Order: sequence, then C-alpha cells, then structure tokens
Amino acid sequence: ASSVTSSANSLDLASLDLELGQTYYWRVDEVNEVEAVSAWAGPVWRLSTLAALIVDDFESYSNASPDRPFQTWHDGFGYSVDEFFPAGYGGNGTGAGVGHDIWSLSSPDYNGDLMETGLVNSGSQSLPLYYTNTGGVASEMQRTFSVPQDWTVGGIKSLSLFFRGASENNGGQLYVKINNTKISYDVDPVNLSRAIWHPWTIDLSTVGEDLSHVSSLTIGIEGAGATGVVYIDDIRLYAVLLPHAALTNHIPVFSATATSSLGGTFNRMDAFVIDGSGLNADGSHTAAPDGFMWLNNGSFTTPQDLEPEIVFDLGAVYTVDTMLVWNYNESTPLRGVGTADILIAGADGVFSTLIENQTFDAAPGTGDDDFHQTIDLAGVKAQFIKLDISANLGGDSDFVGLSEVQFKGTLSP
Repeated sequence: ASSVTSSANSLDLASLDLELGQTYYWRVDEVNEVEAVSAWAGPVWRLSTLAALIVDDFESYSNASPDRPFQTWHDGFGYSVDEFFPAGYGGNGTGAGVGHDIWSLSSPDYNGDLMETGLVNSGSQSLPLYYTNTGGVASEMQRTFSVPQDWTVGGIKSLSLFFRGASENNGGQLYVKINNTKISYDVDPVNLSRAIWHPWTIDLSTVGEDLSHVSSLTIGIEGAGATGVVYIDDIRLYAVLLPHAALTNHIPVFSATATSSLGGTFNRMDAFVIDGSGLNADGSHTAAPDGFMWLNNGSFTTPQDLEPEIVFDLGAVYTVDTMLVWNYNESTPLRGVGTADILIAGADGVFSTLIENQTFDAAPGTGDDDFHQTIDLAGVKAQFIKLDISANLGGDSDFVGLSEVQFKGTLSP
C-alpha cells in the first residue's frame, strides 16, 4: 500500500488495500495552526497484518447439530431433518463420508467424536473424509459459502491445505474444486497412503475462475475402487507462493519480523525472506534486491538498526531438522549475514540460545546457481526461531540482509 495522509481524526483502513503478511507504519501528528510551531510529530507505530486468512481450521465442529461437520461439508450420506435444518439433505451421490462413524456399534469410533482429535496438523481437531469409490463414483465433500468469498483481497496468491493419509488406504487421486474448476494434487499420489501431514499449495493464478466470487469449495478423491480415509486440516489463503519443490517436509512460516526493513523505493522487506520471491525452481535466486530480498536500515537511514534481529514464526511447534539459508544476493553480497546466534522458543515465546556464533556463507551476487546453506538444527522443538545478528560479511553501512530462509521438519505431536 502506498503512503497516505489524512487531515481527519479517523482513517478507513479498508480503503488502503493492505496486503497479508506485511508490516505497516503509522503516525499521528498534533496540529494547532495558531501556534508558531503548528505541527508536532507523534511517535511512529506499526501494525502487522495477518499472514493468512482462514477458510476452515475445523475447530468449530462438534457432535451436536447445527455444528456437525457434514452439515457444513456435504457428503454422500447427507443428514436428517431437525430443529435447525427443517429440509434435511439427501447426500451428494458420491462415496464420501464426513466425520467418524460414531453411531454404528461395529465402528471403532462408536460413541466417540465425529472430528479427529488425535491426528491434527494444528489446533485440536482435523476432519476425517472417508472415501469409497464404487461403480465409477468418486467421493467428494463440498462446502457452499452462504456469502461468496473474495479470494483476491490482501494480495492473495495461493490456497493451502494440509492432508494426512493412512497406510491402509487403497489408491485414489486427491483433488479440489474451486467453484467448478478442478485442480488435482500433482506431487505424489502415494502420499494418500502415507500417515504424515502433507502441505498442498495451489497457485490461484492458474485457476480460471472469478476468485472475487468464490461460492463453493470441494475436496474429493477419484479413482475406480479407491477406498480409505484422509484427514484434512488448516485450509488457508496466503499472499505468498512457495516453489513446489520446496514443499517436501517444508514448514510453512507464518511470518518473519525484523527489527527494521529498508522500505520506500528500495522495497527490501522482511516478508520477502519467506515468500519465495526471487527463488527459482532450481534453487537459484535472483540478484535483483528490490522486491525480492530483505535488507535492514543499518546506519544508512533512521531509525538506525545496529543490533539487527529477525524472528520467524512457524505458527505452531514443530520438530525442526534443518534451516535453509540463501544469503543476501545483491551484487554487493558482503551485506549478507556473517555471524549470528540462533535462538529458539516454544509457544510461550521465551527464547533460549541453540547455536552461538553461527557463520553464514556469502552469496555469489549472481542469479545463476543454487547457493543455499543448510544448517542442522538437530530436530529441536520450536515455534519461533530468531537470528540475533552480530556482523555482516564486511559490507557497508552496517547493512545486513537475506534472500530466502526455509525450514524443514514435522509438526510436533
């Protein structure tokens, strides 16, 4: 969003077209035109927008109507008339069953919970989707939004969800439909038989739909004879798009917050470190810094930043195996991080030092090669990871910067 000035005592933030995952600065000046000095500048404040918009985190469902999951996500069985649903629903004609079977005496979930409370990506619940494809029928669940959603606000670029398969699953191809446009899971279909959480990010620029008017979202499994269960969690919209090759055991970083970012016409912001901007599928990174890398203020501009830090919020506690770092890759690569302590914190945000005086490799200053450095974090459990930066690589103006940072690991139980 561009800078704006208002002479009124209020400002409509909706008019600013703020983007997700960004930090914005604001100031209130006192004005009295009868005084010799007519304006007194107030302190500079900042606000950070959400990293993602939640489509469904599956935390609001329960065993009781009207909050049963299949009353929102329609399946092949439907639901009966009650005081909340006078019309009932006869099912969508597919082989899908939403939620555990808690009513059949033979079910292992008899008298239990419709939602899955043990196998979750984050929060306390995920959604079980059972599928039985017979006679050429696929299995799918569909949610129709009572008010169509606008998936273009805030610079949205991707739809992300997590799914977890089961070893006893038999075949199947996962897909989603946004309105009437179908997108098939294009990594490894065998992941439906792997009992770990897999992220799936969909580039919304490839969807030939009016994304300002999304009226339905469908999740399904196709394939003759396919049977099993898949758990769905954390359907979100992001203003970032990670390279597809980076998704294997990739931890989606919710935010990166630095002590300063060189903004304005330079546009070298902390958010660029985690959004895949400038990073190519082969692991190389552009050497053009503006709009693609982070650089702090250093001693170049005010407020000076001579004790730089950058904190990565993973959004939940993960077992973090490695950190992948693409150092600052401008034609002046000595502005990159030279030495830093690596600190970690759990959900409580209380940091402790994991690695002291970690050294970082210089980037080549060209966009030709994959120059990332892998740092072993030894399976530490953390939600927040901080770089307390003590030195650059010998560059000017006390600048420090980074091109991209990624983390690999798994969600902690």
